[in-house]
Amino acid sequence: MRRLYSFTLAVLCLMMALTSCFGQGFNEIVKRVASDREADDNFGHGVSISGDYAIVGAYQEDQDANGVNTLTDAGAAYIFKRGANDDWQQIKKIVASDRRANDLFGFHVSISGDVAIVGALRNDYDGNGANFLNAAGAAYIFRKDEGGVDNWGEISAHIASDAQANDRFGYRVALSNGSAIVGAHFEDHDENGANPLSNAGSAYFFETCQIPTVSFAASTVTEGAPTTFTDASTNVEAGAT
Repeated sequence: MRRLYSFTLAVLCLMMALTSCFGQGFNEIVKRVASDREADDNFGHGVSISGDYAIVGAYQEDQDANGVNTLTDAGAAYIFKRGANDDWQQIKKIVASDRRANDLFGFHVSISGDVAIVGALRNDYDGNGANFLNAAGAAYIFRKDEGGVDNWGEISAHIASDAQANDRFGYRVALSNGSAIVGAHFEDHDENGANPLSNAGSAYFFETCQIPTVSFAASTVTEGAPTTFTDASTNVEAGAT
């Protein structure tokens, strides 16, 4: 009888502990701000976390990764790493390689494993810095250890294959297990590029190559078709399905 009583008491205590934990939800452990915070940066507009890394967007940040070269609202994103005792510390500030004023890089962000994606919905140019289209939008891929340990380096920049002015490609971005999705909420056309409906919106899907040491050239996605990333050094298609 005593054993049964002890077992019942233990079960009740466990249930009470679980109920208490679930009732509290998440407990705040730390508050973080940008190392170079300034007024109107909008740090925190986009956030994402995966494992021991997190990314925070500041789409109206004006300075580059070194705190210089001011471009109004060019945007930035910040990488944080979990340390001992859940002590999250900033380890990297990232910006677009072709940053320009009013790009709003960092408006939305996502991180999954060793890869991060950052939207710049007001970007005006394609991956080669040509073909001006006002606010067509772009998305940038960064990878951990690209250029050094914990150095999140840009590996590719992307626009929609049917990019048009004011599509706002990069308004929303998400990553999961090597796949990416990018929203263009002002895009007008269907999957075949026809039947325009003002600001109907579109979503574009990307697949990434799982080779950890290769650098990729800029590529675009075709609606309704698999996405191919191209190895810049060999010009061989990698990761196509």
